[in-house]
Amino acid sequence: MEVTGRDDKKRYLLIECKTDSDLDVEQLRRSRESFLQQNKHADVTCLALTLGASQFTYSPSDPEIRELGFTVLNVSETRRIFSGLEVGGRGKTYYEDWREALQREEERASKIDQALSRMDSPRDERLKEEGCRLGFPVFYMFYAKLRDRLNKTSFKNWHIYSMANNPVMNWADGWLPPEQGPPSLFWEFNWDCFTLKAHLSDEWSDWWRGRRPRVIKLCASSPVQGRRSADRSGTHVSAYRWKFDFCRESVQEVAEKTVGILESVQEPLGSIS
Repeated sequence: MEVTGRDDKKRYLLIECKTDSDLDVEQLRRSRESFLQQNKHADVTCLALTLGASQFTYSPSDPEIRELGFTVLNVSETRRIFSGLEVGGRGKTYYEDWREALQREEERASKIDQALSRMDSPRDERLKEEGCRLGFPVFYMFYAKLRDRLNKTSFKNWHIYSMANNPVMNWADGWLPPEQGPPSLFWEFNWDCFTLKAHLSDEWSDWWRGRRPRVIKLCASSPVQGRRSADRSGTHVSAYRWKFDFCRESVQEVAEKTVGILESVQEPLGSIS
């Protein structure tokens, strides 16, 4: 977007708008580089508007997006910045519709747990009547409320994102060892399951086979009932999982059970890895 100021100097707004997909660093990098190739030495301000569930995939603790020069605005910040504009003519109707849509989106996210409590599952078609978009967005919104709770405990720093077919909330500070190189053990919410997984490479498959029974025994001793995962090969394999019911268990209940699992398993897990 080209903007001419009162000094007649041209300035530009480079805006990346995301609704429900992840806020991707490489995509932002390509957008900025492509713009600057065509507009060398331009005075440009880079914005990333995360106007749906995408807002929950941004972690302020991640410096990469800031280093690119992007300012990330979530729904609340976008509403605040763009409220009170004097828009005339036909544009006024579009502006008011957009502003009201942002308000409804903010309310949906803040009350997703209440909406789920009236459903049979997070995939219940009746969520569409609440204005929700089924699939990843529902889980991203619930994860965000759960992340807020967990970040008030000693188990902080959870990142929300998607894998190829799954919404994920990973405990970034829980990798064992912390450098995240194989072999490693790590924790994540995957759909409605809290899962302990192993990050492996081919040469570490024997290492995992020798330790997997001990890991499963430790997990089974936690105060929250779960179950062992099927023994499969691969780069990221599940060891044990605890299934939650996001419609029947409150955010607080899920958070308390997650903390109970981590308190009983995380420290002794370090001696196994």
